Amino acid sequence: NIQHSKPGDYFISTIFLSASLFLFVLSSPSLGKNSFFSKVGKNSVGIYVVHICILNETYRLLRSIDSSFFTNSVVAYVLIVPVVFWCSYYLYRGIQWAKGKLHVKPHKHSFTKLQHK
Repeated sequence: NIQHSKPGDYFISTIFLSASLFLFVLSSPSLGKNSFFSKVGKNSVGIYVVHICILNETYRLLRSIDSSFFTNSVVAYVLIVPVVFWCSYYLYRGIQWAKGKLHVKPHKHSFTKLQHK
């Protein structure tokens, strides 16, 4: 309530769970090699950025249906999470594909170029 957030936006346990997960992954470098998760993980930043748009549009669509099932049901949230994930994943992959087809190249003074100097 200090920063006028909605209940459920911030959880103290997130700090400890995130740190624990991060340390666990660091202690197991071969964990998940060549798995589905490592393939998706390469795109995680893009998926994270795109999922906000997908989530907003999903909620806009569900509000237009005006059904209490979609706003008050655990089952609906269990269904919404994979839909938002897959839509975000394929939208981001589509953006990367289109970028490749348009031959978009990084700017010559990009961070990766500066790193190699």
